[in-house]
Amino acid sequence: MVAPTAERLPTPDQIRDQLLNDLRFRGDQAGVTINVKRGSEAYYRAEALANRISLAYNNGQARLRAIDPYQATGTDLENLARFYGVTRRAASKASGVVTVAVETGTSTVNIPVGYKLTSPGGIQFETTVAYPTASTGDVVAVEAVTAGDTDVSAGTVMVWDSASIAALKPNATVGTAGLDGGRATDDDETLRTRLLRRLANPIGGGNWAQAVAEAEDSSAAVAQAFAYSTLRGPGSLDVAIMGPPTDRTLNAITQSSVSA
Repeated sequence: MVAPTAERLPTPDQIRDQLLNDLRFRGDQAGVTINVKRGSEAYYRAEALANRISLAYNNGQARLRAIDPYQATGTDLENLARFYGVTRRAASKASGVVTVAVETGTSTVNIPVGYKLTSPGGIQFETTVAYPTASTGDVVAVEAVTAGDTDVSAGTVMVWDSASIAALKPNATVGTAGLDGGRATDDDETLRTRLLRRLANPIGGGNWAQAVAEAEDSSAAVAQAFAYSTLRGPGSLDVAIMGPPTDRTLNAITQSSVSA
């Protein structure tokens, strides 16, 4: 017997009518006339039983969906993915470098760690290390203050939030690689894709699939990773990473983070 699918589950009325037909058939076989008309005791019994059977059908389908990687959603999808070692990645922060400028007549300025600047779109960044001798044309590493979709395109002019470093000009320009790597936490479809890739390529024993999985698990900024075996000789394994379709190339800071 084929189990009923979600598309062709019988309705409570269909189940009731089938039960009544079966009862009428059994009665005919025994030479007994059984009243199965609406309002009869048999009708009410069949209707009550049909409602319970329909509920069982639907509950069963719900549980089947919960363990189906193509249909599970929300907590069900998280629990299924976790069983195979795949978890929903936390949001990541965009990072990169900006080029600074100082006032004419001043050779260097001291930019402390955590010094903030803001993009035209209102996204706030801060320096990740101190630059005690920054001068015009130097690049400064910055990272978004909050995680999420915080990318800023190359060439964007940012503004320092504070004028406490008097000789530092108020504007800084995003480098050619842009500020990227900022991604929201995995949504259901991203988590589902990662789960399906894990099912298709089981990890274990340090195989190429495990190396790829570690690269993808390291940051939400990594849309997908690819393994290349023996490029540098027998036993070697190189991994290439890329961002989402709108920003395939990840900057050096993100690459270093994933590599680590």
